[in-house]
Amino acid sequence: MTDVKDVTTKTGTLFLKLSLLILGAPILLLCIWILPNLIIQTSTDPSKWLYRIGILAMYTSAIPYFYTLFQAQKLLKAIDSEQAFSVPSIRSLSNIKISATSISVIYLCTLPISYLLLSQSELILVLNFAFVFMPLLVGVFAAVLQKLLAQAFALKEENEYTI
Repeated sequence: MTDVKDVTTKTGTLFLKLSLLILGAPILLLCIWILPNLIIQTSTDPSKWLYRIGILAMYTSAIPYFYTLFQAQKLLKAIDSEQAFSVPSIRSLSNIKISATSISVIYLCTLPISYLLLSQSELILVLNFAFVFMPLLVGVFAAVLQKLLAQAFALKEENEYTI
């Protein structure tokens, strides 16, 4: 019975690891090919300085994004090695929470710029609000999981001392 459970867990974490790669690939491509072309296009016109600030925000938010993916990978490795209820897992969730919140703050700071640039397009403003609230949702979810995992870890430690 435990063999089936191990296979199911390994399959689930493998799927999640592949999902992390799929989530990281488009952002990596954006940072390598698309954003440099946008920088070149906006560098010739001094009136496009607001666009360059938006591009800088995209590059800046890529750093915590990839760090979040790295922390999620560490968390999945801990689950694979049956160390899910450990201090490193709690630390990974804390790092995910901080990174996701920092992404939200970066895009929250760009909201006024988006409004100035794209006030005629409501769709872009809605997308920018999504870029603010989706990472915030991930951060809140990570905070809740961190708290639950810390409580489970404390119970596990208490039970080890009781026996």
